[in-house]
Parts: sequence; structure tokens; C-alpha cells
Amino acid sequence: MLVDCPLPEPPWPGTQTIRPVRTLREVRQAGDRFQNCLRDPSCALPVFAGDLAIYIVESSKGPACASLKHDRVLRSWRLNEIKGLRNARLPPHLSRSIRDAFAAAGFPYLPVSPLGHWCDF
Repeated sequence: MLVDCPLPEPPWPGTQTIRPVRTLREVRQAGDRFQNCLRDPSCALPVFAGDLAIYIVESSKGPACASLKHDRVLRSWRLNEIKGLRNARLPPHLSRSIRDAFAAAGFPYLPVSPLGHWCDF
């Protein structure tokens, strides 16, 4: 019943090539396309709760899936992950261009804290 309900508004509307996922159906479709954890309904819960926003990146060098995470410690959004199909690492130049696009929009890439891990309370 909730599969086509709109998700909470993403923190960034994206660009022509970086598009936020807007419904749980789109989360599942992204999981199927990228063959990643988004296929698991429990992985969509943080998205539905508004703690995570998923973005699909369409590039001439291949697709990517990125996520913005609401960091409760920093009380802000940060770029959390950028992955390719089957969670593959992206070529450095593609990863860098995606990180740069998110950074220009005000979302730094912070995969780990200075202590080596994130503790989201």
C-alpha cells in the first residue's frame, strides 16, 4: 500500500544526471537494477523515515547509486556512499565528479568520522 507513497522530500533536488528516488517502488527498482541491498525492504526503512536519501546517477561512464545520510551527530546531511552495479567501486574520475557535484550542493563526502566510525544516535 505504501509502495507508491511519496518519500520525504530529499535534501537536494539533484541535477539532470543526479536524480533522487521519490517512492519505495523506485527504491526497490534501484535495488533490482544495481543488485544491492535496496532490494531488501528493511533497507528502505531509513529512506522512508527521512534519514537517508537515495540518488541515481546517470553517466556516460555508467550508472551509480549514491546516498545522502542525515547525520545526527553533525546535525546535517552528508554524502555517505557512491557505488556502481553490485556495489562495485567506481572509476576514480567518475567517483570524484559525483563527489564534486554533491559538494557543490553543500553535501560533503564523509564516509567515516575522524575517529574511524560514525555513531548516529
